[in-house]
Parts: sequence; structure tokens; C-alpha cells
Amino acid sequence: MEPITEVKFNFDEQYENEKGIFTVLSIDKNEMVIQWKNGEETRTEIDLQRRIQERRQREKIAREAKK
Repeated sequence: MEPITEVKFNFDEQYENEKGIFTVLSIDKNEMVIQWKNGEETRTEIDLQRRIQERRQREKIAREAKK
């Protein structure tokens, strides 16, 4: 089974969560501003988005293990 990799968010890079693909516009201490492809922006906690990314990795690993 693949290990879960820690996600490090970087300015101007793209990631994906349940709402879709987003770009990191800024990072400030524990928070970051992200923007989805539709132009919507939000300020969010980095730790929250990291937990979402790790959960998505676990779900992907579980799906692949069932195949």
C-alpha cells in the first residue's frame, strides 16, 4: 500500500478538492487564499486543506486496493 504523502501548498500551484481545481493565490501563516476556475475566492486554513488532500489520498489508495 502506498504511504500518504504530506501536502505542501505552494503559491500559484493548482490542487483539487471536492469543489474542484483551485489555485493558491497567497499564503499567510496558517491560512491561504485560493481561487477556483470559476473565479470564486476564499480564505481557508492550510491545515483544513491538507487534511482534505490526505483524505483524498487515502480514498484513492482504498479504491485502487479493491481493484
